[in-house]
Amino acid sequence: MGILAKALIILLAMNILSCIAFRAICVLDYGKPNMICYRETTDNRMTYIIAGNMGQADEASAKIVDDIVGGITFVNFSNVGYQPNQFVNYIMRDRRALPEGTEVTFVAISLGNQVGQFISNRTSDTLYAINPCMGTKFLNTPMKAACISASVVGELLNVALGWLSFVPVFNLADSPPTHDYSLETLINQFSAIWLLPAACPDNPDLTKVVISNQDELLNNAVIEEFFAGCEIVRIEAKHGSINNYPEEYRAALIELGLFGK
Repeated sequence: MGILAKALIILLAMNILSCIAFRAICVLDYGKPNMICYRETTDNRMTYIIAGNMGQADEASAKIVDDIVGGITFVNFSNVGYQPNQFVNYIMRDRRALPEGTEVTFVAISLGNQVGQFISNRTSDTLYAINPCMGTKFLNTPMKAACISASVVGELLNVALGWLSFVPVFNLADSPPTHDYSLETLINQFSAIWLLPAACPDNPDLTKVVISNQDELLNNAVIEEFFAGCEIVRIEAKHGSINNYPEEYRAALIELGLFGK
C-alpha cells in the first residue's frame, strides 16, 4: 500500500473518530435548536413554533404567524443534528427567562410534537398539535418502512462520512441557504421518530389537534385514538402544508382557539 493510500486511510479514520467523539462529548452543542425571537413578548404572551421533518418553523408558519397574538419564537433545526432533549433544554431555558406570569403556548407541526407534547406535560402549557407524528405508530405502513430503513442506512452513512454529515446538502424549496438541511439532522429526525416513545397528553384539555384528511404520511385513525379526549379538528389538506392550505389551517386554529387567545 502506497504512502498516499495510507495517509488517506488515516485521514478518513481521524474524520470518523473525531466526529464520533464530538457527538459523544459535546452534548451542549450536538442536536441543539436555533432559537429565533420573531417578536418580543407582548401582553404577557409567548408562542413557540416548532416545525416538522425537513421543515423550519419560520417558513412553515409564514402564512399564519401574523395572526398569532403576542410574542413569537421560532425553534428551528440546526445542521448539528437533532436531539429532542436538547430542544427541550433550550426551550425551557428560554421560557424561564420570560417575564413572570407570561402565558406560553406551543404550535408544533408533525415531528415537532415530540418536543411540544413533552414540554406541555411538564409545564401545563397549551399545545396546538398539527398533524402530530411522534413515532412510527403514527405513520402509514409505507412511510413506516421507509422511516426505519432510512434511519438504519442513514446512521451508518453518517458515521462513515464523519464531519461531512454536518454539511447542509438538502435544499428546502424556496428557502434561504440557512435553512438547508444536513444529512445528520435529517437522519436524526427519522431515528427519533423510530426510536423515541411518544408522550401521551397528561391533560387532554391542553392539547388541541389538527388532522388533515388528505395526509399522505400519517395514519389518522391512530392519531384519533392516541389523542382521545383532546379537541380535534379535521381539515381538507395535506400533511403539515400550512403555506399551501393557509385558509384551512387558519380556520382550524381559529376553531381551536389559538388566534386571539
